[in-house]
Amino acid sequence: MARSWEEDDPEESDAEDLELPDDADDDESAETQACPRCGREVYEDAERCAYCGHYISEEEPTGMAGKPMWFKLGLVVLVLALVMFVVAAVARIVSR
Repeated sequence: MARSWEEDDPEESDAEDLELPDDADDDESAETQACPRCGREVYEDAERCAYCGHYISEEEPTGMAGKPMWFKLGLVVLVLALVMFVVAAVARIVSR
């Protein structure tokens, strides 16, 4: 017995969240936007990108949530270097 494509992915329970935009549909009510992660076009009212599964949000991330990992790690290294510098300076002053 042949299996259908729907049976191949048991995790595909959120199919309504993963609708693909129809290129043939020129209706203006079906506006699309670029996915912030992969850049492909998805419906504006979609909760998740149909291609990469990234959750689409109207709100921009604030604070450190929107920063890339390299920025966060660089900030941690900078703070640690500053602390080590202050501790070394205080140790020199105390040892005099």
